[in-house]
Amino acid sequence: MKQLLLYSIASSFGFVVDLCAFVLLSQWLHIYPARLFAFLLSVAFTYEINNRITFTGNGKRWLYVLGQCKGFLINFGLFVWVSQALNELAWGDYIAFAVGCFAALLFNFFFARRFVFSR
Repeated sequence: MKQLLLYSIASSFGFVVDLCAFVLLSQWLHIYPARLFAFLLSVAFTYEINNRITFTGNGKRWLYVLGQCKGFLINFGLFVWVSQALNELAWGDYIAFAVGCFAALLFNFFFARRFVFSR
């Protein structure tokens, strides 16, 4: 349970990095590539936190990135689906962003704990 709490805290900071990058990048890029680049920044950020604090330094970076990419498919799929469903709302893209991130957080935690940082 402690790891889930620490992972959630790290993911919350990652969410802020992700959201800020998305908001800034979406000013110049279409929302889909902006979403991809924001994701890449947040993966690098959260790997460092999770490797140093949550799972204390025994992670395999390539496997972490692989798991994050699988999580991104969940995240991006939900993002596209919800943003299209809510395209009439002013905040539809941001709601879609949050829905995708939350679903991916759950997947990514269990993947990281089981495959990346297992002892």
